[in-house]
Amino acid sequence: MSFHHIVLLSFKEDTTDEQKKTFFSTLDALKDVPNVISVKHGKNVTDRAKGFEYGLVVVLKDRQSELDYQKHDLHIKVLDALKPIKKDVLAMDFDA
Repeated sequence: MSFHHIVLLSFKEDTTDEQKKTFFSTLDALKDVPNVISVKHGKNVTDRAKGFEYGLVVVLKDRQSELDYQKHDLHIKVLDALKPIKKDVLAMDFDA
């Protein structure tokens, strides 16, 4: 069994492609957080996303690993990079 952390994002209207690119590069570093099994992220390709433009899926060892991940410096760096460009965010976590 593993733990899945899913995040959907939309960006402020005035967010530039360069700002998005910089933000996306911070996501790749999440693979270096202890007990992270995989990190996948990409642009939405469906018309059913209710305005969300980008998705992130992080698979972790277990629930405790996700709690530790939330406090990890690399995750905090992602949150800090997202703040100025974030319009909306939706997160969901589950065991699978």
